[in-house]
Amino acid sequence: MAKVIGDRSGSLRVDWKISSHEELEDSRFNERMVPSGVKACVVGLYSEKDNAIVPQADTGGVRMIRGSREEALEFLRDKRSSSVIAAVIFLLVPAPVTYAILMHRERYNEAHHEPSVRGDRAEAFGAAVKAGNVAAVREALKRGASANAPDENGQFPLANAANGPTATALIEAGAKVNARNRDGDTPIMDAAGQGHADVVRVLIAHGANVNEKSGDHGKTAYDYAAYSDQEEVMKMLREAGARPTP
Repeated sequence: MAKVIGDRSGSLRVDWKISSHEELEDSRFNERMVPSGVKACVVGLYSEKDNAIVPQADTGGVRMIRGSREEALEFLRDKRSSSVIAAVIFLLVPAPVTYAILMHRERYNEAHHEPSVRGDRAEAFGAAVKAGNVAAVREALKRGASANAPDENGQFPLANAANGPTATALIEAGAKVNARNRDGDTPIMDAAGQGHADVVRVLIAHGANVNEKSGDHGKTAYDYAAYSDQEEVMKMLREAGARPTP
């Protein structure tokens, strides 16, 4: 068998797959072994140059099916028939039922901390907001991203906005300027503490309450700015009527 199965690295088999997901804690790798002397049929692309069946990029590599050639062909025919039947059933299922099945799968994946479409999109949206990538933020909003959905830390997108244009895009999409996170802070408090003057300016222009006090500490946006020595933000807040906490 080793004489006809190979790859250009000289190894008998290479079964690695690169994943785009960073969380691999619950991932599994299954290996199947064929006892010596058992008949097997190898399916793949034959290379006359290498005189071997050589795995190729993006083609699924080499597949080994236990059994004779006739048994392998029968197995492949059965698999193809099953795929056709599954496709026909899928086409016959009404759209609402299909949607319900997909949503159930999404919720299951999210509950078990497995990769999901919604999770991937939310993560990409959050990263774009924090990076100040306005084009990506607007595109995500068009595709259904929520401007008011908190992240895994309970923080709203507006509080994570890296610049004024990003904050503007979120507000135009319905982000609430005075929404409180689970710690009782509003977006202007977070922006002031981080020294994001252009974000503070946008929030003030859209009606943010500059004298709102945080739920946990009873501090205002001005107090947050003063604590981190954000002079420009402090001046801007004073001009908007902000007062430090006595």
